[in-house]
Amino acid sequence: MYTQQHLFQDIKGLISFLDSIYNIKKSKFLIQIYTTNDLETVSDISNLFNKLTTAPIIVGAKSLEIIYNGDILDNATLVVVTAIDDVFCDVIFQTHCEFSELAIPKPLYNQPNTSSYFQILSTLSPIQNQVLIDTIKDILPSTIISGGILCQDSVLFYDNNFYKQGYIGLVFYGKSIEAQQFNTTSIIPIGREHIITQAKGQQIDTIDNIPAKLFYENYLGTNIQENPDLFGYKFPLIVQKDSIHLPSPVTLCSKTNCMFSKVVISTGDRITLGYGDINYFLSEMKIIQDYLPTIPCEYLILFSSRKRTLDMIEHLDNQQLSLPIFGLLTDYEFIEDHDNCYISSETTTVYTMTSSKNSFIKKFPTEDHSSSSKLTSMETEHSVLLKLVENTSKELNSLNNTLEKLVIEKTDELIDHYYTDHLTKLPNMNRLTEDLTEDDIYCIALIDISAFININNFYGATIGNKVLKELASLIVNYNDTNNFTTYRIHSDVFAVSSYDTSFKSFANRMSILQTRIHHNCFVSDHQQIYINTTMAISNMQLALYENTSMTLQHAKSEKISYLIYNEHLKIEDSIISNLTWSSKIRNAIDENRIVPFYQPIYNNELEKIDRFEVLMRIIDEDGNVVSPMQFLPIAKKAGLYDKLTKLIIQKSFDYFEDKPFKFSINLSADDINNTRTRSYIYQHLNDFSRPENVIFEIVESESIENYDSMISFISEVKRFGAQIAIDDFGTGFSNFHYLFKLKVDSIKIDGTIIQQMQHDPSAELVAETIVSFANKMGISTVAEYVTDESIFYKIKKMGIGFAQGYFVAMPASDIVM
Repeated sequence: MYTQQHLFQDIKGLISFLDSIYNIKKSKFLIQIYTTNDLETVSDISNLFNKLTTAPIIVGAKSLEIIYNGDILDNATLVVVTAIDDVFCDVIFQTHCEFSELAIPKPLYNQPNTSSYFQILSTLSPIQNQVLIDTIKDILPSTIISGGILCQDSVLFYDNNFYKQGYIGLVFYGKSIEAQQFNTTSIIPIGREHIITQAKGQQIDTIDNIPAKLFYENYLGTNIQENPDLFGYKFPLIVQKDSIHLPSPVTLCSKTNCMFSKVVISTGDRITLGYGDINYFLSEMKIIQDYLPTIPCEYLILFSSRKRTLDMIEHLDNQQLSLPIFGLLTDYEFIEDHDNCYISSETTTVYTMTSSKNSFIKKFPTEDHSSSSKLTSMETEHSVLLKLVENTSKELNSLNNTLEKLVIEKTDELIDHYYTDHLTKLPNMNRLTEDLTEDDIYCIALIDISAFININNFYGATIGNKVLKELASLIVNYNDTNNFTTYRIHSDVFAVSSYDTSFKSFANRMSILQTRIHHNCFVSDHQQIYINTTMAISNMQLALYENTSMTLQHAKSEKISYLIYNEHLKIEDSIISNLTWSSKIRNAIDENRIVPFYQPIYNNELEKIDRFEVLMRIIDEDGNVVSPMQFLPIAKKAGLYDKLTKLIIQKSFDYFEDKPFKFSINLSADDINNTRTRSYIYQHLNDFSRPENVIFEIVESESIENYDSMISFISEVKRFGAQIAIDDFGTGFSNFHYLFKLKVDSIKIDGTIIQQMQHDPSAELVAETIVSFANKMGISTVAEYVTDESIFYKIKKMGIGFAQGYFVAMPASDIVM
């Protein structure tokens, strides 16, 4: 291919030009006609070429300015003639903006080794053009797209017709074609990066979650309402797309706080502000100009921002830019970036093309028009300051990116910690809760290790953790094969979820998994440990997890190792009851109907009541007193338990502030493991006038797993002078172990033992053993369930220090002595 350009004066001169450089009869031609004059001239030139040549491709445009070598012409017609004998060239053309079926030449589909290059002139809107170039890139991702959007009142020419709306695309293709693109701008970034937090199309609503107009004014430190265009072009936005930066002037909406960008922008785009520096532009163009003669080139075209280029030419006294090229000044330019193409508005783009690796352009002889000699001292100072700002901005952005990376890493770490079980690295209860909310989980199985506390107590926590990790690995390996998801939701409870609608198949595979668990030998190197489990399965979509959990509790209470939910279990009634009670508990909290009752404890040695146990009650809407047995288990499932604990702590401390009695408050292992509850207790002890009167009574002590947390808590409250008691002592083989490890002050002998002493000698022997052991340890003893006189005198004779039960007194909402 071979390209020459001719500045048209008349038909005779054009014919003479053609005769001197081309064999008109034997070549195929692409004719491009660009004019700032009347359209009749374009028609005359087109008619001439149709007479002189066979089937030429003739396209063109009327615009305000054209580029001819280094000059910007506003009263001229340029004819560019390209012989296209060794390449293929077609035209795609539309007068509307529907791009679903582009007329892409078939060889581009059928020959994968064919290279292509698009040159597009358009009068459509930026949004329509973005859709056009995206569509081309979807079809031909490796093609290079050049061109731009012409300024207002421009006219396109094709096939002897003129069009004010549409686009013309020249498609060059062939196996030997090579094309390159270079672009630069006079806009340099200043300041740190910001995020477009709400935008659509060309409208920007918020930046960094601040209304766009307010953000812009804050950044510039001035009110821009009076002259928005000046600021919009002088301080445009720079939008980062992939690895390139697209300058874009902004204008303000007169009625809202939004701004309008010249280029298409999206929520999430990163932007900086920019400032124009002519020295920067000229230095970049000089680099491009010096590089061009070093690469093969037979066809070279330029599209340049009309606003910036005219400002630059005026500033430079219309000196030539020394580039031997043709092209158009545009309002928008197409910018290539790998497999993407974007629309920019403040750039100059240079495209080269060749079908011969041996063709090079000649260096265009010019004088040195260095801008430095023409700039005033003030402009030189501005240029130096801008360079300083540019370098500082780069450093700030680098620091900002580093900090942002650290924040993202820390956020990911916190999210991972929130959703992951630290021991097994499995998803935890938080993740299961969200998955149940967001995903279509069809069925769940819960796997509860039977009497796991015995493994911890007998072998120690290290072996217990090893068993849990091995079990987790066994379950995961099985579930991954079956496309199930595994969770560890409590210390010894695992969950398995399935999105498959085949419930029968899921249940069968869970039965096989349970059998594998029961036959697996854990920690076989030093200890041979086998475990049993209780498994519950359900697919009832109403409160799926709650339903499965209740099925598990039912299975455990009935000592059934494997249970599939069915309607005869009437678990729906339990769920509805739970939901109802959850609402009742919330209302009771909001309406201050959670109240403490106080049950007296009789000192057998002093023969008087000198302490009380604080018991939680709810007063319902009808004034009835509700026992904690009815609502505490539900409160734990509903996430309300810690609120209830704090209310009782607060009201107990307030009530006994001016009373000389000791009082005990029940705490579970969950309360003590809760860092917020522990801090709440420490604060109340610190503010209380008689902390030595406070006794914390640990209930459900068999469930203690985190002894470090428990020992730390006991040590801290004893520092204030408070005491520790163990409730229901005498159940389970491990209770004596607690006394050594936890250093308690008193124990409450389990009420069932006290009740059975009347008719069961073995129960009496157990009680005597506990009392003897406690006395040797210096631990006081309390008998629960003292319901009649005979039991009362029996425990006194046995040496038990304190008595509590209905024989002594019933719980009441106030102390009457």
